[in-house]
Amino acid sequence: MKRKKLTASMIALVMSVSLPMTTYAANWYLEDGSVTVNADNSGQTVTQGSNPAVSDEAPVITQRESSVETGNTIAINASDNATANVTIKDINIKSSKDAIDVTGSSSANITLEGDNKIFSETGSALHISDGNVTINGSGSLKAEIQDEPSGYNHNAKIGSHENEAMSGSIHITGDATVKTDNNIAPDCGGDGAGIGSGEDGEMSGNIVIDGNAQVEVSSNDQGAGIGSGDDGNLSGNIMIGGNAQVSATGAEDSAGIGTGDDGHFRGSITIDGNAKVTAKAGGDHSGSDGSGIGAGDDGDFTGTVTIGGNAAVIAAGSDEGCGIGASDGENMNGIIIIRDHAKVTAYGGDQGAAIGSEDEWDMTGKIIIVGNAIVNTGMVDNAGNVLSNRIGYIGDGQDSNHNSSKGHYIIGPDVTINSLSGSDTEALKKYVNMHLDSEGNPTNLTELDIRMENGIFKAEATGAGSVEKILYNGSETVPVVPGSYPVTCIIKIDGSEMELPIGTLVVPEPTSPGETAAPVEYRMQTSASEPVQGNGKSTGYKAPVQGHFYQVVGQDGKNMIFATAQKKDVLAIATDSDFAMLTGKMEDIEALRKQGVRRIIFATKRATSTFLLSELLEKRAYGEIWSLIHDGENVAFTAVEKKMDISSILTRLQTK
Repeated sequence: MKRKKLTASMIALVMSVSLPMTTYAANWYLEDGSVTVNADNSGQTVTQGSNPAVSDEAPVITQRESSVETGNTIAINASDNATANVTIKDINIKSSKDAIDVTGSSSANITLEGDNKIFSETGSALHISDGNVTINGSGSLKAEIQDEPSGYNHNAKIGSHENEAMSGSIHITGDATVKTDNNIAPDCGGDGAGIGSGEDGEMSGNIVIDGNAQVEVSSNDQGAGIGSGDDGNLSGNIMIGGNAQVSATGAEDSAGIGTGDDGHFRGSITIDGNAKVTAKAGGDHSGSDGSGIGAGDDGDFTGTVTIGGNAAVIAAGSDEGCGIGASDGENMNGIIIIRDHAKVTAYGGDQGAAIGSEDEWDMTGKIIIVGNAIVNTGMVDNAGNVLSNRIGYIGDGQDSNHNSSKGHYIIGPDVTINSLSGSDTEALKKYVNMHLDSEGNPTNLTELDIRMENGIFKAEATGAGSVEKILYNGSETVPVVPGSYPVTCIIKIDGSEMELPIGTLVVPEPTSPGETAAPVEYRMQTSASEPVQGNGKSTGYKAPVQGHFYQVVGQDGKNMIFATAQKKDVLAIATDSDFAMLTGKMEDIEALRKQGVRRIIFATKRATSTFLLSELLEKRAYGEIWSLIHDGENVAFTAVEKKMDISSILTRLQTK
């Protein structure tokens, strides 16, 4: 009887749901005045000039003549955990203040249509500090700020102001194209980042570029292309994934992706998926220092750079900067990981390493090249020209140095470094500045062989390090329950342990329905033309998509009984429990979408939430595994691998 009630309530849920409808949508012309968008838990309004607020859930802000600059601006305010939704179309703002200001901790979705240009003399072109902003759509945005000697602008072009942290999130996705002005010549000024924080502002938030986004950015003077401004540390995260194409150039003494001059790199930079990235330091400032990816001049490197998936990366340092790593006599005491099928070409400046540090005693961190990664190295002169007669070293920038016992190298046998096999340690001594003992044997090299045998990961280390254990989502027990589990290995080096991601274990559903490993899943088989008993009317229901694309588990981690139903492109999943976790993998969400599902509704006894599959896939840069937890009335949506809150994509339901 309880089972029938659950199924009936499931039908009622889908039938009663209507997705949020636009109550009003209009074009708002900037020629008529500045526009302010306010969103809270009661809805969204638009105010222009001195006119009263008008309810508008999907405003389109545009101009009648986009070729004519306007001094009117856009302000976006959101409160009560609401997200403002704005479309900008063919706007051309030139303002003395922020052209677009996302105030405080506001959240906003900005959709680009047409070609948009925003310019600020004394503020940011797009100001974001503590807020969460997603830029998507199929249009373009060009962000510019003042760079004249008479009035340098030290704010980020997209991000925070001078002396202000960028602690929120900037997410560029979809088919959006975002560019900044290309003011990297020596006579340009302004020490904010292209995207990130202004001068003296910490980049402690998140910058994510994924989807099919195309991004081409640079700083004006001593800020990173993407990251922190001059004298600003980077303690946050930069993630580039999907099919994104990114070109980032830092100007004088600053990294392409990382920190500006005098900024310490303490956070993380992750490039994966099918992303294509070019990161260049130095701009047109001949002789200035900085790394392509990592730290600017005089900045320590204690963070982590990870390049994986099928990403293709070109990173070039300048002068005493590295392609990837530290710069100008500062420590590379962090971790650089190149893995999977990534292809990396790294150029050191004329005194820096291709990957690592400038000076031999500054390479104190770990460089890890595993999987099937391909790495090529070289050096460039102050003008950025490749030096064909110079070797780009991994470790430090000194010629064939093997004196320093500091730092550690972990190399897999299946990688390729400058056309050499990772298993050919003797040949790799030409490029990798590992320390050698009196007999020529490496003392700070670990050769790590990772294999999968009979569905179980195996890792074997030879050399200086040892494999202590392999963990499946944090447990040494090999999982048997169907699902996707991140796999790491614990490696001990010089008495200390580090946890290294080595892959993902996927436990498939068993082919026999009688096997106990399979989750118990009940599916409604009501056809699209079959009327529901009791009302005699066609409902539009069809059998839910087949295949196990998700799991519903309880607090004990065991699979729960649940019901599913599908109406057109909406898939509803329900369980009669206070606590339940809906979880799965991004690749299965992709498969669901291909089978015609656009939206998922998840209902428990005291909470109901819904999301678009397309918006979940936009969070793929945070990792492959996601979980949606209902605990009583509390709801949490998380990208598991990065432990990132993605609840902003959940939609509030309305019932008829």
